[in-house]
Amino acid sequence: MAYQFAHTQTYSRKGNNKNRSVAAVVAEAVREDDFCPHVESPQPPAILHGVSPDEIPQLIEQRIKQAKQLYPEQLKGKGKGIRKDQHVMEGAVFSHPILSDELEDPDIAVQYQSWRDDVIEWVKRDFDDRGLEFVSAVEHLDEAHPHVHAYGIPKATASNPRMDAKKCHAGHAARQQATQPWQGNAAYKKAMRQWQDNHHEAIGERHGLLRFGPRRQRLDRKTWKIQQEAAKDLANKIQVSEKMGDLTTDYESLKAEKNELEQEVKGLRASFKTLYDNAKAELQKSLDDPIGYIKEMFVRPVEEERDKLQKENSKLKSMLGFIKKHVTDDRSRIIIDNAEHEAEQHPRQQPENTHISPSEAQRDDFKP
Repeated sequence: MAYQFAHTQTYSRKGNNKNRSVAAVVAEAVREDDFCPHVESPQPPAILHGVSPDEIPQLIEQRIKQAKQLYPEQLKGKGKGIRKDQHVMEGAVFSHPILSDELEDPDIAVQYQSWRDDVIEWVKRDFDDRGLEFVSAVEHLDEAHPHVHAYGIPKATASNPRMDAKKCHAGHAARQQATQPWQGNAAYKKAMRQWQDNHHEAIGERHGLLRFGPRRQRLDRKTWKIQQEAAKDLANKIQVSEKMGDLTTDYESLKAEKNELEQEVKGLRASFKTLYDNAKAELQKSLDDPIGYIKEMFVRPVEEERDKLQKENSKLKSMLGFIKKHVTDDRSRIIIDNAEHEAEQHPRQQPENTHISPSEAQRDDFKP
C-alpha cells in the first residue's frame, strides 16, 4: 500500500445502529477494554494535540452550555435545543502505508514523523476553515499501520448556534445545500472527493503517496509501480523545492540583516569622523593660540560663573535693602545686617591672615 488513506465522519452523543456514539468513539481511541476487539495487543495512544479523547464528552457538554448562554433565543423552545441524537463531533483518521514494525528503522521513522506532523498542521487549518475547534489528536502504533485520529467540536456561531457537526462536514454540508433531494448523494460524494484531493495536494504529494490504489484505477502491477516511482520522484522534488525556498528566505533575511549592519557601520564611521575632526580642531586652536585657548576653555567659564554669582548677590542685597526699609523691630534689623554682611563677604573670600576689625569680628560672631 503506497496511497493515502484519509477518512472523516460525524458523531452524536446518543449514537444509533448505523453510527457509534461519541463516548464509544473516544473509548476506542484511548483503548478502553471491550472497545477495541480488533486490536491484538492494545497500547495507550500518544497524544499529539489537545486533550485526551476521553475528555471530549465533558468538553462537548461545556461547549453546549456556552452555546445556550451565547444564543439563548435561537436555542429556546421545543425543537430548537441541541438534541442527544444531533451530531456534535467530527472524527478523522489518517493512516500511513508503512507497517508499524518498520518504524524501528530510524530513516523510516523520520519519514513517518514528518508525515504525521504535516497531517496535524493540515488538520488545524482544515478544521478551522470548516468551523471546527480542534480539540484532540492521538497516534496509534498498535495496529498494522501507524495512524492518527483527530477530533473536532463545532464552534457555536450565529450561523451554527446549535453546534451541528454536519454543517461543518464537507460532505453533509454539500448535501444540505442541494436544491433537490436526488442531488444530495452526488453533492456529498463530490465534496468528499474534493476534501480528499485537498489532503493529497497538501500532504500526499509531498510524502510520495498516491491519491488512489491500483484497484480503484484498474491498473496492472507494472503501471502501478511506475506510478509509485513517479509519486516518490514528485515528493522528492517538492521537498527539495521547499528546502530551496527556505534557503532563499534565509538568504534574503541574512542579506537584509547585512544591509542593516552596513548602515550602522556607516553611521558609526560618520560619528567617529565628526569626533575626530572636532578633536583635531580643538588641538589646532590650542597650538595656534595657547593663551587664548586656555582663557576660552578655563578662564572664561570661571569668569562667567563669577559674574553669575555677582548678579545673584546684587539681587539678594536689593531684596534685603527693600525688606530693611519696611522692618521696624531691632531684632529683625540685626538679622538683616548679618545677611548683608554675608552677601558682601561671600563672593570674595579673604585670606586667613587678613586683618578684621573688632566691629566686624563682633558682627560675625553675633547670633540672634
